[in-house]
Amino acid sequence: YFVQPTSVKLAIHRSDHAVEGEVRLLLQPSLLHSLMSSLDYLVDYPYGCAEQTMSRFVPAVQVRALLEKTGYQRPDLEAKIDEVIRRSEARLRDLQQSEGGFGWFEYDDPDPRMTAVVLDGWRQARASGVTDRKKFISSTLSAAKKMLASTPGDAYGMSELASAVLMLESHPNAITIVKNEANKPNLSIEKLSRIAVTLTAEINRKPSSADLIALRDKVYRQVKSKTLENNQVATFTDVFDATAAMSAMLTVEPDSPHIESILRSLLGQRSGNRWGDTWRTSSVVSAAADYIKLKPINTAKGQAVIYVNGQQVASQPLGVGVEAVDLKLPVSTFRAGSNQITVRFQGEGRVYYSLETKQGIYEQKTTPKSTITGLSLKREYVRMEPTRLQDGSIRLIPSNRATTSFKSGEVYRCRLTIKTDRAVSYLMIEDPIPSNSRIVDSDRAEPGWDWQNWWSNSTFYDDKATFFVWSLQPGEHTIEYAVRAESIGECVALPTRASPMYLQNAYAHTGQTTLEVKR
Repeated sequence: YFVQPTSVKLAIHRSDHAVEGEVRLLLQPSLLHSLMSSLDYLVDYPYGCAEQTMSRFVPAVQVRALLEKTGYQRPDLEAKIDEVIRRSEARLRDLQQSEGGFGWFEYDDPDPRMTAVVLDGWRQARASGVTDRKKFISSTLSAAKKMLASTPGDAYGMSELASAVLMLESHPNAITIVKNEANKPNLSIEKLSRIAVTLTAEINRKPSSADLIALRDKVYRQVKSKTLENNQVATFTDVFDATAAMSAMLTVEPDSPHIESILRSLLGQRSGNRWGDTWRTSSVVSAAADYIKLKPINTAKGQAVIYVNGQQVASQPLGVGVEAVDLKLPVSTFRAGSNQITVRFQGEGRVYYSLETKQGIYEQKTTPKSTITGLSLKREYVRMEPTRLQDGSIRLIPSNRATTSFKSGEVYRCRLTIKTDRAVSYLMIEDPIPSNSRIVDSDRAEPGWDWQNWWSNSTFYDDKATFFVWSLQPGEHTIEYAVRAESIGECVALPTRASPMYLQNAYAHTGQTTLEVKR
């Protein structure tokens, strides 16, 4: 953000090969307005694992509570939030396992990390005024306690689960796990901050516990030492570290002058209306919502004047009655190479801004690429061939020979092969299909049958198939699904893309594939 009368200058680089695209500049008169634009991204995100469900649900109810507190009227957003709550409750019913815990998707085994995500999310939602009508907290808390009693404390996700339980009530196994982790060396800012917040919750229940206070203060000092350099907020390498440090300071030292600096650092890492993935975006919205609860909201009022390379391109009011200046400029507005956008605001108050650049780069043919060490991805289309089995019967079996030509009406298989020499968690694979074909497979388990696939979940759309893998182990793995050739002619299938959902700038993709459909 920037404060009048200071102007802000933003650099834009246009590729020599950009043939299409858009530059979007968004100016908003308050932090609350800025959060609402990020909420739109979370609410409209198309997938629905346990994390994604909570990442849209929790910020939605927090923003609604802020709207009620401030008296700000957004009937359209409030109606959308009510629908988010209804859909989230329904989705959580599907995701919850019979014993009360949660995996990444409904077909995954319950694990401590996802159970912690849901449990702590519901705690925050309840604090924002949402009634737990389906008793998710009690059933999930019961499952969490069973995990605390039966799972080693150093197992994956157990520390997060222990913190989620302690934020609700005292528990001997949970406090032991948190204490043990607090004494480990070289913890990340995120972990240290979570421990500081968790211990504060336990101290509030036991205010005379000197050992807890001493441990919390020791951990919080580490948070500050890792967060600050020469008494100034350092550059964060991960959004999670920044939001966790901000939450710790709001909890332990709410008058810290560094909270606002962390917020500004976070806003500087925003791309458009989001921070990378849903989980990180949700963490920022939640931390900013907690900040707004403690700090007064001031709305900027004035006139925004915008220049591109010194030439004025817009002049619009911002403030009372105007929620945002949303300027979208085609990439052709900019010259190849370096460009500069200058924003001047004449008025009063703090203006929040974000800039997003999208450029379509012309390539005659896309080639396979991977930024994930040891992981490769291949896509093939194979014909179904009649094959005589050992018992003499004949069945249609996928061929081992790939082809790119089929007859209209023929059902073929798309085969995706993933090779990795190391374990990869939370992998999403998106496979666009040729526009002259249609998916004819099912992405759900048949009624009365268990999930038979090795991956966690499938979601099929008109234009693509999406697969989710909770834990991909080293080796070669294959996914197949059925597609029917329909419209006659040649069409291009865009590259298949695989990406660990919570790792930034990590992906692998195939080349594009041309598929021909004949009479």
